[in-house]
This record gives sequence, C-alpha cells and structure tokens, in this order.
Amino acid sequence: MKKYPRTPPNETVTSDCLDEENALPDGNQAYRKWNNLNTNEVVRDAVLSNQIPRAQGYFTVQQKSMKDLNKLLQAGLNLTYECLLKKDLQEARELLKNMGFDVKRELHHICCYTADRDLRDFLVENLQDYLSVEEKERVKFVHFVEKLYSSAQIMECPLQNG
Repeated sequence: MKKYPRTPPNETVTSDCLDEENALPDGNQAYRKWNNLNTNEVVRDAVLSNQIPRAQGYFTVQQKSMKDLNKLLQAGLNLTYECLLKKDLQEARELLKNMGFDVKRELHHICCYTADRDLRDFLVENLQDYLSVEEKERVKFVHFVEKLYSSAQIMECPLQNG
C-alpha cells in the first residue's frame, strides 16, 4: 500500500502552515489564462510550464481534439519547428525537453531531413559538435548540389496542342 503524506488526525492545516513553495498550483488559474489564448498558445504555455496533463484536461472540457496526447505532442513539435524557423533555438530546446524528447537527437533529425536550406544551415552551425565527419561532408555535398541547381537556368518549353 502506498503511503501518501497526510496530516495526522490530531493536527489541522492552517493557512499559516502553507507557504508559496508548498502550495498546490491552482488549476483554475491556468484554465482562466488559457480561455484568452488560441489553441497553439495554450499548447505552448502548457508545454513550457510542464502542464501537459492539465492542458489535456482543459481540451477535454473544451471538447477539442487536442485532448489526445499524440495530437498535443504533434502540435508541440509544430511549434518547435516554428521556433526553429524564427531562429529561437532556446525555446525549441525547452519545448522538446518538456515534451520528453531527446533534444539533441530531435534537432539532429530535423537538421538532416529538412528541405529548408536556411533552417538546415542554422542547425548545422549550432550542432557542429554533434555532427559526424560523414554528416558534415554530406552537408557540403547538399550545398554543392543546391548551388548547382540554383545557378542552372531551367527553360520552359510550352507544349503545343495538335
């Protein structure tokens, strides 16, 4: 049987006994705050403040599909991608960490598989210590191919119908 902290039967808890560190967070306060935000802002706030379960409860009450953990995490990953596009690596790392992902692995994955040249360059610059020599060579090759592709002139030839 699990033992939960509780007050002995002879003692009562007064407001003087509770300080700010021991006080439980007010779930209603988060709900009131989230009522004024759109869905993505609620997800961002919930993930950054480690309140994903509370956000699921909020979305359940609001009867939104985001109550499903997978959808909520996908929305969090989309927000992470948006942060990276804005070059906000700190918030992207925080979002990934609070959602339970391996931050370095996820950033590495995004870096290797994104088609966005600017984002890839940004991540390569910030992940230099985590890229292998082979991956660095692959990045150079991709840059070379992109340079060739962008300098090639593609001529359009209109097709004439019969």
